[in-house]
Amino acid sequence: MKTVRTYIRLWFSSDGARPSEIGGLLTSLGFQPSKGGYDYVYHWRKKPNIDDLLELARHVQLTLKGTKVYYKLETF
Repeated sequence: MKTVRTYIRLWFSSDGARPSEIGGLLTSLGFQPSKGGYDYVYHWRKKPNIDDLLELARHVQLTLKGTKVYYKLETF
């Protein structure tokens, strides 16, 4: 089985949280910093179903709420 990964791309506001603060929040959810086209990556231990993906998205939304950071999640 190929490893499934969820990538997150971030857009920061000058009026929002510091990038280092956001990095700490995302790593607390299990994301790791990434180089290239995405900012952080989440490595799934098992093949996720739709409910798993939605649960991760819910955790990201709750964690980043109020930080004035926009984000996009993509899973491959």
